[in-house]
Amino acid sequence: MPADPGDFGSGKYHTTDKERARQYGPNVEKHHIQLKNPLVLSEEDAYIQITDRFNTIHAADREAACLRAMDWIKEQGHDGVVSVRPDGSCEVVTYK
Repeated sequence: MPADPGDFGSGKYHTTDKERARQYGPNVEKHHIQLKNPLVLSEEDAYIQITDRFNTIHAADREAACLRAMDWIKEQGHDGVVSVRPDGSCEVVTYK
């Protein structure tokens, strides 16, 4: 089964929350992430500006929708997304 393309575009997903990471599997690793110009949004704004705008969750062709979202974010000059949750933890997406 192919990997989920991701709600915030096609990229590599990370989290600062170990328990959330474990929801995706038992092999949780620590990584150092360096972004030069991330798009930083609250979790709510990230869902409005990315998932709602590009229909990355419910699109019939979800992979294409996620690629459009990633392309748009990169066109804005960003190399990733930081979605800040209400508890202060973050979901970080890096793009190539």
